[in-house]
This record gives sequence, C-alpha cells and structure tokens, in this order.
Amino acid sequence: MTLKINTVGPDRRTQNSEIESRAENMKIICAGFQKTGTKSLGQALEELDFKVYDASETYIYMRKTWMDYFAGRITIEDVCRQYDEVGVDAIVDGPGNYFWREMMEYWPKAKVILTVRDNEDKWYASMLAFYKGTVKWVGKLAYLGYLTPRGVGTEYGLTIPYHRLMFGHANFHPLVQDFDNVNNEVLLKKRYREHNQLVRANVDKSRFLEMNVKEGWKPLCQFLNRPTPDRDFPFRNKSGKEGQTGDFLEDIMEPHIKRCKMEVGISLTLLIIIPALILSYYFRTVEQ
Repeated sequence: MTLKINTVGPDRRTQNSEIESRAENMKIICAGFQKTGTKSLGQALEELDFKVYDASETYIYMRKTWMDYFAGRITIEDVCRQYDEVGVDAIVDGPGNYFWREMMEYWPKAKVILTVRDNEDKWYASMLAFYKGTVKWVGKLAYLGYLTPRGVGTEYGLTIPYHRLMFGHANFHPLVQDFDNVNNEVLLKKRYREHNQLVRANVDKSRFLEMNVKEGWKPLCQFLNRPTPDRDFPFRNKSGKEGQTGDFLEDIMEPHIKRCKMEVGISLTLLIIIPALILSYYFRTVEQ
C-alpha cells in the first residue's frame, strides 16, 4: 500500500486562513481624490469610532513603509500588512486613494467610499487654492528642506512619486511650483474624472458608497450600519481658503514638520560651527 502525502493541502489551508483573517481587518478604503472632503470624512469616521490613518498618520507612522514601496523594495501587499499590524480600520487620502483597487483585493470585505465635489470646476478651484496656500505657507523655506534628511527624503521618496501617480505631474509641489503651466487644469480635471469613473466601474455596489460630504451623516451611517450621531457633521479644511491652509497644515503635519525643523536647525548650526572651527584652527596654526 502506497501512502500518498499531500504536500499542497497545509499550504493552501494556511493561505486560506491568512485571507480569511485579513478579510476581517480593514473596514474602509477611502478612494476620494484630494479636496473632495476627505479630511471631513476622516474626522467623521473617527467620531464613529474607527481607527483612521489619514495624511498625518501616513507621514508619521507609514512614511518608511511607503518610501520602501515607491523604491521597489516591498510590494503593496507588504504595505497592507503593515496597516493590519497597527490595527487600522480606515485609510484616507494618499497614497492609499491611488491604490484603492489593490487594497480592495487584499481586503475582500472592505467597503469603498468615493468622495466627490459638486463638479470638477469647484474641485479644481479648491485644489489650486489649497496648493497655492501650501506653497505660500512653505515659501522660500521649502528649499531649506534640502538641509533635513527626513524632509528631502520624504519629498523625493514619497510625496513627489505619489503626486506623479495621482495627479499625472508634481507641478503643485513646493519644490516644483509650476503653477503657470497652461496644461495643469486640463490634465488634473482629466485625472479626476478618470479616477472617479474607474472606481465607480470596478467596485461592487454592495460595498460602495459615493458621497458628497455636504450630505452629512445620513448616507455614511446607513452605509456603515452605524447610528447617526446627535451632532453636526465635521467639516475640516472646507475649501482650502488662503489663510486657513497654513493653520490646517500645521495641525495635521505638526510632528513631521517639527522633526524637519529640528534637522534644519542642526544642519544650519553645523554649517556655521564647522567652518568657524576650521578658520580658528587655521589662524592659530598661522600665528604659530
């Protein structure tokens, strides 16, 4: 009698167990473009007791993971596993909103929310105002980012690669600042339309919600089977108005910016102290 050993079964069972396990993890993937109310949605989800990773958490906790992905050192599945390890319920803003399809496949029970504006003209005007406000907030100090390893590494290893994927270019980035490019509006509106159409066409209706945050709590709570809070829907960075952008960025990016400012201070100090020490040593040598 020949004993047949099944060498495939255990591996398949392990694989199936892993799939079943991660299916219960991520609950919400927010696929909305920037400036479609994503910050308001993120705040609303937090108020519904979901653990949300938005832009600030990306730059604080997921920065190295996403940089490794864009450098080709890890896969998108590795990125997703990192979110699982820290128990995230909802991903908002980039780079996750670009990889909604891959994340949807990784978390087969996750719901997908697409936030939209009234029309693409309002969306583009809000985008333009926000990024011009960002550049004004950063100002010429943007170039001091080259004095901080964390800052320059993050911009070239995460932010700019993501902008090129999501927007088709990095013209609105503070280190580029090509606002006069006559093709910006056409290209960005095209990206916005195509992104939204792609999401609508590829997410099963049973797990998909398209919403304008002006609709408030009702569609969101119905979609997530949560009771409607007895308070106003939160609206954050409502239109990216000039003057508000700086305060908003200081709020959400404060830990990252604080670290970068510290590194700039250290670099400037070294740039002053080291030449001074060299000159001091030189003159003492000459005098001898």
